[in-house]
Amino acid sequence: MEEQNFQTELTENEANENEPEVLNPATESQPAEEITDNPPPAPEMHSFEFAPVVPVANQKPASKGLKVFAVIMAVAILITGSCAVGYLFGYQGSSQAVGKTVEVNLAAKPKNTDALTAGEVYEKVKDSVACIVAYDEEGNSLTASGVFCSKDGYLVSNDHIYEKISNPKFIVYTADGKSYYAEFTAGDTVSDMTVLKVKGGTFKAAVFGNSDELFCGEDTVVMENIGEAGDRVTVTTGAVTSTGLRMRRESSGYSQRLIVTNHTVLNEATGGALVNMYGQVVGLTSYSNEAGLCYSIPSKLVKRFTEDMIKNGRVTTRAKLGITYQYINSVTAKVKDLEQSGAKIESVASDSDLNGKISKGDIIVAFNGTAITNEDELLNLIENCAAKQKATLTVVNESGKEKTVSFVLGVNTGDSAYQKEITTDETPQFGQNPGSGGTFDFPRGE
Repeated sequence: MEEQNFQTELTENEANENEPEVLNPATESQPAEEITDNPPPAPEMHSFEFAPVVPVANQKPASKGLKVFAVIMAVAILITGSCAVGYLFGYQGSSQAVGKTVEVNLAAKPKNTDALTAGEVYEKVKDSVACIVAYDEEGNSLTASGVFCSKDGYLVSNDHIYEKISNPKFIVYTADGKSYYAEFTAGDTVSDMTVLKVKGGTFKAAVFGNSDELFCGEDTVVMENIGEAGDRVTVTTGAVTSTGLRMRRESSGYSQRLIVTNHTVLNEATGGALVNMYGQVVGLTSYSNEAGLCYSIPSKLVKRFTEDMIKNGRVTTRAKLGITYQYINSVTAKVKDLEQSGAKIESVASDSDLNGKISKGDIIVAFNGTAITNEDELLNLIENCAAKQKATLTVVNESGKEKTVSFVLGVNTGDSAYQKEITTDETPQFGQNPGSGGTFDFPRGE
């Protein structure tokens, strides 16, 4: 039997206050400092080399006036350098991107309307898919995709894209090849979602569809932005193989409903858009496997957690029971001659509202009046609820006596991989996805 732990530690993702600069403006009405005439390429991991300073032999002493001038210039350079360093490490050190209200609407699938071709979907959605370069002071970097969920630059992607990069900073490239600085807003390892805030332009927010309307066999496309140049948005075609398969993430230990499709993912860092044939984003790609299957976060969860993270700086609406349990399915119950299948409680957290109402050894047989026939059903019912919501739990104790208790669901707040210190000796393999290459002059590009 496998043990599921619903207890998480409350962590706060401290957001940033200063707004980062834009690399290239999206419109002339919003001027911004350009880095270069051409946006910098997505960087590969490399080390910086500095040429040694070689003294000139037999150099005559400088005059007093030249010495004074040199001192003044040195002070000026020192001040300028200090300002540059302060900008370098401070432009993302704080944020004003939290506390806003952004609504991600889920549009219904059009009725009596012909489906679009893959090319037509591409034209409709390409400007909503961006390339994200997460990098550190050492030049380590990883390129992923992201989807704009608001016109003012909120961009949703995966939390794992910076898990091997200490204190990451971000450059975002849009489909037209323009580039911008972005700042971290919030991240969540449980859902594998992050929200960045891109400044300095007006962007095309994606039209999100309702993932609950997907059906197995439905045609879809995956769209990614894999590089810094224009026309780097890609499309791969495929179909839905499962609309809600629960998968456990090794990084967090939690399981989540994911949409499974048979798409080829070109950039394994993911963060791309799963799109139906009406141009609606119905999922956010999270990872793929060697079997050619792509796993995407349903748009219904993308909406919920994106709005939550932008407003609160972390996920605050996800519910939990506050217990650990071992699920006993019907086969195990039969083999071990047990009278009841269900979630057998191993422990109850001291801060859970169920503490004192249920005990170790009790078996959960129903949640909110719905009988539990498998583990996924119990987890799905909890996932559909909001934190601090009232609920009921029906359990059977070791004596076979059944009871139903009322309680308040706890808050399942995850942490983020952002700003995690990298302590492993293993060298991360970054910058190997399509479109990356060349040298990277931190932080200004080539």
